[in-house]
Amino acid sequence: MEWKRRLAIGVLGLVVLAGCVTTGEQMATREKPLYDRLDGKPGITAVVDDFIARVAADRRINRFFANTDIPSFKAKLVDQLCEASGGPCKYTGKDMKTAHAGMGVTDAEFNALVEDLMVTLDKFKVPEKEKGELLGALGPMKKDIVTREVPSVVVAQPLAQQGSTPVGNPQGQLTPFLPTQRPSPSPVVVAQPLAQQGSTPVGNPPSQPTPSPSTPAAQAQPRRALVIGNTSYPQSPLRNPGNDARAMATFLAKEAGFTVYKGRALLDVDRPTLVNAISDFADLIRRGDIVVFYFSGHGLERQGQNYLIPINFAAQNAAQLPYEAPTAQDIQKQLVAGEPDLMMMILDACRDLPEEFKSLRGRAGGRGLGFMSAVAGSTAQQVIMFATAPGTVASDGGTLGNGTFTHCFLCSFQQPGLDSRIAFGDVVQCVLEKTNQEQSPFLVTSQRQRFVFK
Repeated sequence: MEWKRRLAIGVLGLVVLAGCVTTGEQMATREKPLYDRLDGKPGITAVVDDFIARVAADRRINRFFANTDIPSFKAKLVDQLCEASGGPCKYTGKDMKTAHAGMGVTDAEFNALVEDLMVTLDKFKVPEKEKGELLGALGPMKKDIVTREVPSVVVAQPLAQQGSTPVGNPQGQLTPFLPTQRPSPSPVVVAQPLAQQGSTPVGNPPSQPTPSPSTPAAQAQPRRALVIGNTSYPQSPLRNPGNDARAMATFLAKEAGFTVYKGRALLDVDRPTLVNAISDFADLIRRGDIVVFYFSGHGLERQGQNYLIPINFAAQNAAQLPYEAPTAQDIQKQLVAGEPDLMMMILDACRDLPEEFKSLRGRAGGRGLGFMSAVAGSTAQQVIMFATAPGTVASDGGTLGNGTFTHCFLCSFQQPGLDSRIAFGDVVQCVLEKTNQEQSPFLVTSQRQRFVFK
């Protein structure tokens, strides 16, 4: 039947969120299943109803639903979300490849559905943690969904395509989104900016995207960045944070249109230099700016606070921690105080700590950083990117010349016209491949609008 063939498009475009976090003392207590935290089947049904209505109004993609039995479609999608979140439901629809055979879905249409889904989840105020778990649990296989390339209308690199089903997961089961190695470059059409209520802007046909304020074509918004790389720790020097920071600063300044603080990456900074740089940079931020904060080096978590370690860090006990290192949470609050439009923190700070610092994490502290949420009450769109998964450390990059996460970030985000929310899926797969599945990045986001670096 037609609705079976079209069912899986309802969850197409979901991006993995797995991360460089430990939840600190929250991990000590067992959480309710995601299904319960989403208010069970009634909550999931409400999300599906809004999402389907939004898609039906979106002229970029509603042609896929022209002949769909909507009530049956909704029921199947509710079952799929219910089962994926640990609820007592059973999804009986087709696998992604079969469901999308012959549909001719393009990258632009894939991106449009991502946008519609994000708007729905934001409308229902789904917390970042639950949102991440939901999207990661559904994780459709992109190569089985995007099956049609389009002529070169807007030149951009293609998104990474989905590889084979992971070992131990039979085809047809829902799996985390793991985009694999990049195919040969071929031009694609860039998706439209996020439209209110999922509709196409008046006077703008679906085939002619209008630049949003967060695209290079409309850089009326100032772009500012603070880039820091700490390598020369006396107790445990690292290989690549300096290289990472220099490469990131170069990319942001020369290719993405950012004004980098001091015109360069700040390398091997002590606590006074780090604190002063953060304060000065925060004072420069104005309403509507696009802001990036990047830190590469050592970091540790204690009681839910993520400390970014300066070169001269010398804390001997937990009481000294606040006097020796700033926290990512405090930095986050300083950066959104200026009311930027978008604030992005990139934390490649999960390298293995020297032995003398490990005791500072406390009993509940893990090897990585702790979970962070968007600053409550802020109007800024906030994105926090972590380098690796709970209980693990980030690779320092070996012979790559950069840490693995930063290497993959630079490769993925250099694709012209690519929505940052989609590019992050490429980062995840790149890191997984280069670390033999041992390191998986994490994203916390309240981003509502499309943003591209270049």
